[in-house]
Amino acid sequence: MVTPSDDDVINFPQSPGGWDLSTGKVSAVLKEIADTANGNRDGGQLVTYLVREGAACEFLSINGGGWRKGKVKLRMEFEFIPDEPESVSLPPVKPESPLDDLRAELLKNE
Repeated sequence: MVTPSDDDVINFPQSPGGWDLSTGKVSAVLKEIADTANGNRDGGQLVTYLVREGAACEFLSINGGGWRKGKVKLRMEFEFIPDEPESVSLPPVKPESPLDDLRAELLKNE
């Protein structure tokens, strides 16, 4: 899995799910997807398609390596931030061993 940068380029050789997405920088393609989803009554289906199925594409990284074939999928992530921070737990305290006194005595006599 590759997390693309905004300046990487994506090309769709076939229209994913019947939608015509242009070749361009990742930032422009994401904007095009968002505009389609917001401005078209069927645009939500495009997002759903890209989340579930993904779309065949060619990917060109600014880091080099040439065009690579693969699939682009949208991944939705969310984060939970609790109102109250979790309590800090201290590492468990080891119970005293009956040999601790003997070890200390041996180390003292060395």
